[in-house]
Amino acid sequence: YRFCTLLGGEMMKIGEAYLEDVVKERVAKWEAETDVVEEVSLEEAKVKRMKQVRQGFYEKVKKAGGFVDQYGRAEKSFNRWMVSGCDRECEAELQRAGATEPAEILRKVGDEITKIREMEFHGRPSEVRVKPRDTMMDIYVKDTKVTVSLAQWEKLKSQYRWKDEFFPHCVALMKLRYHFLTGGRSGLQDAIPKQVMAILQDHLKVEVEAFASPINTTLSTFCSLYPSTDVVFGSLGSFFDFRPTTGSLEVNPPFTEHVMDKLHDHMVDLLATPKALCFSLIIPEWTDPPTPSITKIREDSQNFLKLDLVVKEGSHGYVDGLSGERAPPFVRNSLILVLMNPEGEKEWGQQENLQKLKERLLAVWEGDKEDAPEPNTKKQRQR
Repeated sequence: YRFCTLLGGEMMKIGEAYLEDVVKERVAKWEAETDVVEEVSLEEAKVKRMKQVRQGFYEKVKKAGGFVDQYGRAEKSFNRWMVSGCDRECEAELQRAGATEPAEILRKVGDEITKIREMEFHGRPSEVRVKPRDTMMDIYVKDTKVTVSLAQWEKLKSQYRWKDEFFPHCVALMKLRYHFLTGGRSGLQDAIPKQVMAILQDHLKVEVEAFASPINTTLSTFCSLYPSTDVVFGSLGSFFDFRPTTGSLEVNPPFTEHVMDKLHDHMVDLLATPKALCFSLIIPEWTDPPTPSITKIREDSQNFLKLDLVVKEGSHGYVDGLSGERAPPFVRNSLILVLMNPEGEKEWGQQENLQKLKERLLAVWEGDKEDAPEPNTKKQRQR
């Protein structure tokens, strides 16, 4: 499953179905082979088996001379992993997953990683060429072309915090990384509308986006997946490495169970701080089947949960993280869950404030109004 995630957009559509089929098959095989009869639920069996599968994947990567990062990806070692002969195993797994051209997918992934490596910064800005084209900007690094809109170009320029001569190179490398992650699809990079962010700022004084990128961030201070390419645009690095002791953060993670499970544990750990801390969590309301991470937040974190708001499906939408345009209406309910520690409740948790927040969020987002207030995008004081 982590390998499927690595492949980005091309594999996302079959990754989940693949996981369920493989888990059921392997759990059945594991139960048939084990000498000890255990009374365990399917969920427990799934967790146990997937740990074994994941550990085997990690060992293969290490054997090939690479490493696996905190998200379970092995991009730094992927080429060497393929060269070591594991590509045949990957091709077989993709075939089982339903991919019609597994060898072609592997070739594309290898090509993308090669491009990223070739573009890694070597202090030669003279090799970068920039060509404006209508409402777009084409950036050429050697033989690789990366395209951004003029609006994105200006936005990134306003966020950029390093030497001017390296700006095009940094944009190209960052853009290519996220293109590889998403496969050109925006689902993993969709953001809440700016008007919704403005309301969160008004009532909860939100200062930081916990999951964003230089492309889709609304606020000037944010956490993101790739600090090596994003820090020059204002990133604080991964949210899972970020340990704020006070403040108010908007949390709109990738809609995957793995991330949301890890997110719950991290937020609960941070909320133990004696200073005021608040998280405005925005996630889909998965009910068929129920999502364990949402259950954990509602039940295990009920002492911190101060607002539990449902935004109805079809009545609201997100913003396409790649183009910046409003995406089609979301096909599921969204949840806005506001968590605060006791000090945070004193600062932002007054019932009147939360009631007005609820009313405005529903009026603007569920009503999908475009004429709502704009967020304050000026650089916030970092606590």
